[in-house]
Amino acid sequence: MTVIAVDANGADLGPAEVAAAARLAAAQGVRVLLFGPASHLGPSGGGVEIVDAPVSIAKDPDPVRAVRGTPEASIVQAARAVAEGRAQALVCNGSTGAALVAGQLHIRRARAFTGRRLR
Repeated sequence: MTVIAVDANGADLGPAEVAAAARLAAAQGVRVLLFGPASHLGPSGGGVEIVDAPVSIAKDPDPVRAVRGTPEASIVQAARAVAEGRAQALVCNGSTGAALVAGQLHIRRARAFTGRRLR
């Protein structure tokens, strides 16, 4: 079964809205690890596992420093879930810079495709 790690922090309409969307995805057969403030996300169940991660990284001029200095942040925890194999993909609604850095530091880059080129 596919598992998606979702960072609920940073969404324009708040983490509760992301939690509602995660439940819709779970109803379609996708398992979701939802990272954010548990008090805003509702209960686990129905294919959604809540991971209490209330700390978020806002837009920061130095996302590398922010990610390295905030290992408890929801985006960092979600990236680690992918790196550890607990999830196969990551969705983030917050800072693009923090998401990119968390991915590079924890998930790493995918190997380059070495197959035949189509002409």
